[in-house]
Amino acid sequence: SDARSKDNIISKMKNNDITKMEPPWADVTTVMMRNLPNKYTQIMLLEELLDSGFRLQADFDFFYLPMDHNNAANLGYCFINFVATPMANAFAAA
Repeated sequence: SDARSKDNIISKMKNNDITKMEPPWADVTTVMMRNLPNKYTQIMLLEELLDSGFRLQADFDFFYLPMDHNNAANLGYCFINFVATPMANAFAAA
């Protein structure tokens, strides 16, 4: 069936090994933070990043903290895209 062959093609395109790589990375810019306290808001987490010396737009250009708006809580993870691999490595080392 077409759906199954499409899934196989997409699966072959994915680089599953990258999820197992430990820092320092050679070509990674997007980092996933896990196990975040659920009561952290986007503003609280951004302030913590800024307080740690990471600069919005200069060091990272994308930040996503998914929220459960029914419970006013985050889902326990976020994604941050750094503008360069050395910034992602600095974040991982912090």
